[in-house]
Amino acid sequence: MKPKILIIEDQKEYQLTLGTALSEEYELSFSSSVSQSIELINAFDFDLFLVDILLPDGNGLEISTYLRKQEKTKKTPIIMVTSRNSVDDKVSGFEHGADDYITKPFHYKELKARIKSKLKKPSSNVQPLEQKFIEYKNFKIDLEKQLLFDKLSQSNIDLTRTEFKLLVVFVKSQNMALTRDQLIEQVWPNKLKMTSRTVDTHISNLRKKVDHLGMQIHSVHGKGYSLSLHHQKAS
Repeated sequence: MKPKILIIEDQKEYQLTLGTALSEEYELSFSSSVSQSIELINAFDFDLFLVDILLPDGNGLEISTYLRKQEKTKKTPIIMVTSRNSVDDKVSGFEHGADDYITKPFHYKELKARIKSKLKKPSSNVQPLEQKFIEYKNFKIDLEKQLLFDKLSQSNIDLTRTEFKLLVVFVKSQNMALTRDQLIEQVWPNKLKMTSRTVDTHISNLRKKVDHLGMQIHSVHGKGYSLSLHHQKAS
């Protein structure tokens, strides 16, 4: 299973570039703000965090401090990825809990090397527990049983296996524009000749089933689709 990385970056061009550079080796989720990052951190388990300092609603240092105070993330590697390159900025990053600090622009071979270095763990006979649930105010996703539970009606929503896979991909990549090719690669890895129309049909069906839960799947002109969660807080 691929290591899971949360990329906290508000510039779309960097999100897309990082996604292209890292998606083959890692399972990626994206956030563009402090508030969204906190929700994702509470809802999911990650193996490493890439954190930009300058964010629209605050500072990446706040996120680093938050991560170090949480039991499940206090030892998870944090790499600051930012354009701020003064000695004081780097010292501040380390003081707030960062394990490494890389300044923009950077070469992706260097970033990959730093990520691999931080993900190296001592050998152990104890295997980490897999995440079993993703839970928000209005819904709960059971990853093991592949079920979507509607907290509003207190019942399971009938999803096909494909719709469930799409849902998980979207929720783990909130507010990120995903191309049809990216969705095909993650949901239909052995069916790369899947047509765009087929992808659109599955997404249309999924949209009708989850919209009332505050999960809105948007069409992104010229790119693909993006999911946003409205009036939701991670449980």
